[in-house]
Amino acid sequence: MNLQRGVRARILFGIAANALGRFWVLLLQLLAVPVLTWKWGAHGYGLWLMITAVPSYIAMSDFGFGTAAAADMTQSVAMGDRLSAVNVFQSTWTLLVLVLSVVVVVALGAWLFVPPLSRFLDVSQSESPRLSAALLALLIYSIFSVQMNVISAGYRCTQNYALGTLLQEGLLPIEGLTLIVVVLLGGGIFPAAASMAVIRVTGCVIYYLILRRSNPWLYLGIGHSSFTEIRRLAAPALSALGVTLSLALSLQGVILALGFFGGPAVAGLFGAARTIARAPLQLVTLFSRATLPEMGIAFARRDAHMITRLVALNVAALAAVAAPAAVVLALWGQSMLKLLSHRSLSAPPWLFTLLAVSLVLQAGWNAVSQILFATNKQQRIAAPYAILALLTVLSPAVTQRSNALLAVSLTGCVADGLMLVLVGAISWSEIVVLLTAEALPDVGSLKRFVARVRGL
Repeated sequence: MNLQRGVRARILFGIAANALGRFWVLLLQLLAVPVLTWKWGAHGYGLWLMITAVPSYIAMSDFGFGTAAAADMTQSVAMGDRLSAVNVFQSTWTLLVLVLSVVVVVALGAWLFVPPLSRFLDVSQSESPRLSAALLALLIYSIFSVQMNVISAGYRCTQNYALGTLLQEGLLPIEGLTLIVVVLLGGGIFPAAASMAVIRVTGCVIYYLILRRSNPWLYLGIGHSSFTEIRRLAAPALSALGVTLSLALSLQGVILALGFFGGPAVAGLFGAARTIARAPLQLVTLFSRATLPEMGIAFARRDAHMITRLVALNVAALAAVAAPAAVVLALWGQSMLKLLSHRSLSAPPWLFTLLAVSLVLQAGWNAVSQILFATNKQQRIAAPYAILALLTVLSPAVTQRSNALLAVSLTGCVADGLMLVLVGAISWSEIVVLLTAEALPDVGSLKRFVARVRGL
């Protein structure tokens, strides 16, 4: 793609770091499930999944502000304005500390409901205190995970995305292996949760110290925080959060809708088929996430040439991965489903064809949308995406029970097609604005020209 050597190296290292993170998640799932079910039984493992569900969602989220802050800080540092980057960094951290403080207060109040919850979960009275302690440990775990998501913005804006991702994802195997060892040694839910919390807290501190060592000017605190910065980032932050929630709605909401209107068997069939169909999409995101910081730098520097190269790289990844995967999915998806389910599931012929089309469309608009996330313009697609996700979820309700699967698949395909058109048009308009601005003199040049004319 004729990228500069430094840019190319950063992107390649970013892709490798993302791939390693995906590998750890898959490996730990394969190792942990048999160990936890063997030592704790089905009930214990199910209880673990239930109490870790909400903290896991909190841990993966930064309430949208980390995403918005990273894009803003990247552009500020690219323009040499470190003070603005520090202002955003500290303002975002201050806001999240306040939000997390409220979460802690609510969580402590919710402890009043732990005893009845324990009875509902069929936990004995003697085990209830350990369940409460485990919930507290998982809350601490999620709080420091959110802190790491904010600190990662510092790595991204200083062109250290790969290092930040590698260090952050590197905690996963340590936590997972520690969890497995604790369970094998006879530990219950509380020791397991406590071990994860200790590693996450320690890892967060080390993560921040490494950032400070390489970039002493970038630090956490409240001295440079301001309500003005928080208010300015509110719209892109909430939009980023809205896109994440819309994605969760389209993934989990569809399963619930199919189960309610089509039956559990239909929901299970669609869930298994979609798992197969979405696997190539994870590979495409390895490329798009690694190019996101470079896209922000290119826009900040008004480097239309670099933006074109980065867009071409994402399109090339799309053509190299998603397009061939869609062909394989359409032709052999049914065979893969039978293999995965030990021949207990069988899909209609058209299902994998629609999922293949949806794969290409979704991979396309996800790749192009990096332009909007790099410039904090994601609010332009947040509302349309939420509406389309909701329509996809509601589609089984307006059709016959026997057509619920077709309704969801077809509506999802149309929704991804509309998103591709919308995101493509908005992203193109952003590039046109950039090119137009490049063709015109900046304000400073105009002022100097006027001053010279007046001096004549």
